[in-house]
Amino acid sequence: MAINLKQYNKWKKRVEELQTEADKAEGKLEQLMTELKDDFECEDLEEAEDLLEGLRKDEVKAQHAYEKESAKFEKEWEEVLNE
Repeated sequence: MAINLKQYNKWKKRVEELQTEADKAEGKLEQLMTELKDDFECEDLEEAEDLLEGLRKDEVKAQHAYEKESAKFEKEWEEVLNE
């Protein structure tokens, strides 16, 4: 299958566009990995996912503690709050 010059130039342009997109994505990935390391001291995505999982567990614990203390407060101050 022979291609003509017009088709070749079209494909060449598309390949160059895709290469540019890939280069931008790679640069963005490097930037984000640097931010991940600087901000959260994570060397890779696995460490970041582990950190995130721990933070989510901490959030759930904190929410439960808040709800417990809030209920305790409302019970203790029910009369004052309902005035």
